[in-house]
Order: sequence, then C-alpha cells, then structure tokens
Amino acid sequence: MIVLSLSIVSGVKCQTVEQIPFEWYAVDMLYADFFDFADDDYFDYRLPWPFPYNGKTISMIRVCSNGYVELVETGETPVTEAFSGTIDDFLTEYPMADALFAAMDDLCSETCGYYAVKHFTTPVDMVVVYWHTPTKEDDSPVYMNEFEIILYKNGEIQWNYNFMDFDLHTYDMFAGMYDGDIGEPVEIEYDVDAPCSYSYNYNPANHLAGSFKTKETLEQSFEWDTTAENDVKISVEGAFYTWLLKMRGGSDVGGITTARYESPPQTTVDVETDTGLIPVKYVDVSASGFVGGKATITVYYTEDEVIRAKVSESSLTLYYWNGIRWIELGNVGRDTEKNIVWGELFLTDLIGTPIVVVGKPLPVGGEVVESYEETPLTALYGFAVSYWWVLVFLVIMGVALIFSRRIGS
Repeated sequence: MIVLSLSIVSGVKCQTVEQIPFEWYAVDMLYADFFDFADDDYFDYRLPWPFPYNGKTISMIRVCSNGYVELVETGETPVTEAFSGTIDDFLTEYPMADALFAAMDDLCSETCGYYAVKHFTTPVDMVVVYWHTPTKEDDSPVYMNEFEIILYKNGEIQWNYNFMDFDLHTYDMFAGMYDGDIGEPVEIEYDVDAPCSYSYNYNPANHLAGSFKTKETLEQSFEWDTTAENDVKISVEGAFYTWLLKMRGGSDVGGITTARYESPPQTTVDVETDTGLIPVKYVDVSASGFVGGKATITVYYTEDEVIRAKVSESSLTLYYWNGIRWIELGNVGRDTEKNIVWGELFLTDLIGTPIVVVGKPLPVGGEVVESYEETPLTALYGFAVSYWWVLVFLVIMGVALIFSRRIGS
C-alpha cells in the first residue's frame, strides 16, 4: 500500500497532497502524443495550455524515463538530464528545479516497457504522463509497474498508481512534488510489501489565502487556510481534512465552495417572516471532506446594498438556513469601516447552506426625532381685535349690575 507522508517546510505553510478515490487513465503508445522506451532518457513536451504552479506559469514539461517530470516555466529551459538517484541527490544536483515525482529511481523501460504523454479533452481537459516499466534491479516483465501523473488545466496535480509490483530498486522510488523556491519536497511514501491501486491529489484551489480584497488576485499559501471568492471569506480551524471529493465533469465539488444568489434562495420560510429582519444579501457555502472543526465566515457588503435594503448598518448580523428555520451564527461581529460581518458555524452545518446578511429596518422617514406642537393663539387674539366693542359693552353691563345690587340692598 501507499502511506501518505507530508514533509513540514520551515518558514512557510505546508503543501498538502490528499488521498482520493482511485482513478486511472491508460495511455496506449499507439494513441499517445509522444512515447519513448529509451533507458535513462527524456523528451520535452509543450503543454496545450499554461499550467499554474505555485504562482508560476509552466509551459513545457521534461518527461524522464526514470519516473519524474520537470516543470519548465515560460521563457526558461530545462535543467535536468535523465537523472536517477535519491531525492536528496536530486535536490543537491538541481536545488532550484520544479519537479513532480511519480516513482523516481533507476527504471528500465528499454527491454519491456515505455513512457508516454497524451492530452485528453474528455472527460476533462488534462495531460497524462504515463510510465509502464520495471526497475533496473528487476528488469523483468514479471515485475512491471504502471503509474502516471496528471496535470489539470486549473493547476491540479494527480498521482495514480494502478499497479506497483517492484521487488528490488536502486534508490528510494521517491514520489511527491518539489518547488525550487520553497526548498523542501512533499513526499508520498511507499510500502513495497504489496501491489497497490491508489490515487492522490494536490489542488491549489484549496490553498488560496485571500486578503480582504476579494475581487483582486488571490495570494497563494500552502495550507487549507482560507478561500475568498463571491464576497465570502472562509477560515477553518480545529478540523481534520480527509480527502477531496471530486467530480470528473471539469468541476470540483469538494473542499470548500461558495456561491452568490442573484435572487433569494427557495426556503419554506423567508428570513424576514422568521426573524423580523431585512435581508441585505445572500451567499451559499458548502464544505465536504472535513471531520470536526468550525468555520469563521466573513461576508463583504457594500454601502449601496445597505441603502437599498433600508437597514441600520450597525445592526447587521448573519443567519443561516438549517432546513427548517433561520438561525443566527455564533460569535457574530461586524466592522462597518471595512464593510464586513462575520460569524461562526460548525463545518458539518455547511452542506450547501444559504447564509444571509440581515439588519434591523430603519424607521419610516429616517431617524426618530422628539417633537412637540405649540397651541396657536392667533384665533383668540383676532377675536379680541375684531370685537372689542362687545367686550367693552360686557364690562359696562357687569359694572352696572354690581351697583344696582348694592343700591337695592
């Protein structure tokens, strides 16, 4: 079997290769774009598209009979020459090279085997580099090994081992990847006691670290740290990532994915009815392949979105749909200067989950202002001016009545 071992790189975060369900794409020499069986040899192959590798653009590969591929950047020339040896020997000889290793050793394809490359467009756009060869120590059709490395247009790399039946080998049959700028390899270790059928995957989309500028080019890191797209940033902690679930239709459905809703999602209860709060924007988050752990979800909004929703920016919070009702995320916070609001969810709750930014509605007419109303006195004043003679008459009559009562008494 194959045991996965990840080397820890000092000073940088670690690249990770994940085991995935076994896949296999055979390359028959009759249908290959190019093949060879010369021992201790290589050929160069120009890729049909630019291949992204840790921020570099790879335009050509050098395929070596001894089980590795050198990645050559645009404008550069290959440096390796049919190397055979241990990985330490390789790094001493070519410390700045970028390379992928399927099973680097002194292999022997000359007597019974070959190595080849083919560009496939179905079921997905990919270049398959294939070896069918024994080791030099075995050099027999009884001990054949069949393995391959696949380059995908989006930067994915896959190692497939259909059958590994070597008995003897000269060096360490190293498998993994190496970036000359990082300086440490990532290794897939072999247990040579049994044949195997395993696949491994490196997906750079799972190693993107974004700043708070989601619409700008994302930086790369070398750990599942964050993914930033669709105005959403996801940070994962306390989780064990098992393997990347993939769908070979040209798109990935595993790891963490996000989406934006152009219209409110279809739920049995709308968020305004359930919470009394007004929706500002909806996003969707899905996570798979994790065991345990929480995700901090940060959603970006704009001033225009808040104005259109007619909500108080200081009241913004996050709710998610659990299939029955809308529930507020834990540890919600907001930064109105950066236009972000965040909260926590268990990764097991992220199964294509609608998440909404909501806020309290503004009062009708804007802010509430205390007011009072004065009683107008103009009517009484006008009556007094217009009918003064009536008032004088009433005063005279009152005085006369008082005197008449006194005389009578």
